[in-house]
Amino acid sequence: MSAFGKRHMNPFLEHSPYADDDGQLIGRDPRKISAEVWRGTPGLVGMKAIRAKCIDCAHIPSEVRKCVEMDCPMWPLRMGTEPAGHKIARTGAAASRAACSGGSAPFDLDPKEKPAHEPDFDGERGA
Repeated sequence: MSAFGKRHMNPFLEHSPYADDDGQLIGRDPRKISAEVWRGTPGLVGMKAIRAKCIDCAHIPSEVRKCVEMDCPMWPLRMGTEPAGHKIARTGAAASRAACSGGSAPFDLDPKEKPAHEPDFDGERGA
């Protein structure tokens, strides 16, 4: 336990339940944090959150534009907006799939498939 004790612990952290972590503090699952805990905390959502993270990563806002980490899923969105070409390519690909399959994009996926934006693994370790 930290020097502050559990009473003063950050409400977004918890002691790890995994033996390998030796009780260290880890971030709580945000899906399980109540509105009471979230109330009053500054938070960014959407493009503003992506832009803020990119600035955090690059350290200087002017360096975000120069980013070469093209494997990063946020790379096309790093300037805080979705580029028109990216959006057209994304929606055009969905429309092409619908035209070829006779379905209506983006709902023409096989029910067993997960869309690319849905993770197969939520980061939790198996027990």
